[in-house]
Amino acid sequence: MGSCGEQYRLLFIYIRKHLSRVPDRRSKWASDMRQIDLVIENAFIQIIEQGYADGSLRNVGPSRVVAYGMLGVVGWTHRWFRPQTSPQTAREIGETYAEMMVSGLRADGER
Repeated sequence: MGSCGEQYRLLFIYIRKHLSRVPDRRSKWASDMRQIDLVIENAFIQIIEQGYADGSLRNVGPSRVVAYGMLGVVGWTHRWFRPQTSPQTAREIGETYAEMMVSGLRADGER
């Protein structure tokens, strides 16, 4: 969320743009954007799988589903967050999201 606040305009465009609707999906830019998406998605999936494996995260379901859920929470923020007018800062929103998501996955039962 910190990046969303700092780079709001660029990330707003990036998140809103469906790569499947890029006029020339074979362009280098479209290919680069798909690669960035895959890197981010795979990083989330790997972190969740590592947490499942080492017992630090409670296995609540398939890692891909959990990862996409997390990305969806942050990805939907562009619909209502405006850095200049939001009553909460991007950092505060990020901390709330992190607490909400991590407390649901935490294996030790702490909330």
